[in-house]
Amino acid sequence: MLWCGTGRGTRSLGEAIRAGSMSARSMPSAPRTFRRRIEAMSACVPAIQSEELLSGYLCRVDACSGRLEVKPTERSFADFLSTTKLDKDTIVYGHSGLPYARFVNVAQAGKPAHLHSDLYLGQTTFAFRVQRDVMRLCRLCFTQDLESLGFGYWRRPHQLAGIELCATHQTELTELPKSTLRRVLIPKTVECRSPQQNASRHPLVARFAELSTMALRASCALHPERIADVLSNRAQQRGIRLKGQRSGPKFSELVRDQMPAEWLVRHFGDTKPEKTMDGIFSAYIAPYRTASYLLAMTVLWDSSEEAMAACTAPQDAGVDLGSTVGMRMINAVLAGASVRAACRQENGRSSDFESTLRLLLGGQPALSLQ
Repeated sequence: MLWCGTGRGTRSLGEAIRAGSMSARSMPSAPRTFRRRIEAMSACVPAIQSEELLSGYLCRVDACSGRLEVKPTERSFADFLSTTKLDKDTIVYGHSGLPYARFVNVAQAGKPAHLHSDLYLGQTTFAFRVQRDVMRLCRLCFTQDLESLGFGYWRRPHQLAGIELCATHQTELTELPKSTLRRVLIPKTVECRSPQQNASRHPLVARFAELSTMALRASCALHPERIADVLSNRAQQRGIRLKGQRSGPKFSELVRDQMPAEWLVRHFGDTKPEKTMDGIFSAYIAPYRTASYLLAMTVLWDSSEEAMAACTAPQDAGVDLGSTVGMRMINAVLAGASVRAACRQENGRSSDFESTLRLLLGGQPALSLQ
């Protein structure tokens, strides 16, 4: 069993330089053993593996570089890139959880993940924190890693919410305590529990897993207003009753009918999903977590490819103006409703009304709503 040192009394090279206790010129005067450890650090950095979870890789770097403190490196994106010689794109898109965590994001909408303005400060999503209680691994992946590499490593797709099968081997994932990530690189003797997950092979659960993997590799974040508009249009096409409407089933009822109940409770933790799911079509509230949007896409479309294409299509590409929330609001106003009443009726915002009206006016400034 290989243990990661916690090293709370040590500091990374970058932190020491920033604190002023060491500089490039003063390094020769440092204690010889510590200086040798620093000089050997770059040479000991292991190669990162395909789809390796970033925070798990940080533990391997820590162990191979003399048990130097890993947490300051995790907090400093620049120092980490310098130490590992990896480029930013490789880390962000191949090993972090940033694209998934910010699949829907107001501040970074439309921006590639590696260009997010707070990238150097976003260590939580960058390092990809896992779920509260467990880490997941595939026994077959682990065995193959031991045979070919001599060690096992954590794969980031296995840690996504709702994922219960390995996409490569179609075997159920096994679970270990979350503390395993920090305290130990995957031990050569894995003692883990494999929960009975009869729902893991349900076709809609498989579709949800496919969408999760797509979100993990998404190039740009979506704006909540944009995806709420797409979802609400699709829901109306499927006859789903939205807020303010009186006919048709609620979205939460559709979810309960189509998704396995035990899977819903396990990953969404709510036996009454109407409390959190029916609001997914509202553009005027804060974004939901990524898994909630993916659940809506799973139920409303017949394939993961169709769902992702619809939600990520450019806003001006083939938009049917008559089917948008803004156009329905305009029709409601023309029928005698106020703008505020139209917002409530069509589950939209005044900005939806204004932007659609501007398009109808040929790009001219919208009329004042005051």
